[in-house]
Amino acid sequence: MMVVTLLLMVILAVTAVFVWKSGLLSGQVPLVEATSESGSSPQNIDVTGTEPLLKATDSFNAQIFCLDPSTFLLVPENRTIPGAIHLMGRVMNVLEALRATPSSPSLQPAVPPEIQFRTAFFDRDNRTIYIDLVNVPESWQSADPLQVGACLYAIVHTLSSLGSEFQFTRFLIDGREPEISPGGFLLSEVFSPSEDWIGGQANPSG
Repeated sequence: MMVVTLLLMVILAVTAVFVWKSGLLSGQVPLVEATSESGSSPQNIDVTGTEPLLKATDSFNAQIFCLDPSTFLLVPENRTIPGAIHLMGRVMNVLEALRATPSSPSLQPAVPPEIQFRTAFFDRDNRTIYIDLVNVPESWQSADPLQVGACLYAIVHTLSSLGSEFQFTRFLIDGREPEISPGGFLLSEVFSPSEDWIGGQANPSG
């Protein structure tokens, strides 16, 4: 019995020495690691693997592709976009900017106001972003192919300008793959940037 008691005392003594040297009792090492408050500093979201695609800041710059009605070609306009906590939140802010009035009086929104964006999903492995539309206006069923194409490719080019990972765009309607072809464009296909729709250089933001 004495041997067991002595053995326990030795173990406790060794443990006490270890804890003291480690700084836990001296106050040199905190028992709970201190962490910074949420949102105290911008957090980078690295999508490209080399540089962050977008930062969680109050705002960021983006190229919003607008329509030149004289040529039906797209012209990028530099805009300041409100920030958001999550990547897809910032993407949604970019999409909403497509419907806003351009600062240049010679341009107009390529995306009509009746086009509403429901949400967005990013497939990192396939470098594809899915844009879920609330609906497609009935007027698109008999719309001019130039109008529909300008709208679709304004979305595609605006997203691809955000970073090299956004190379492909797919459209959904209410979360489902669409089976319609407004203006002759099959919405279920994968879209990628096409220089055929680009008609000018970026304009300074207003």
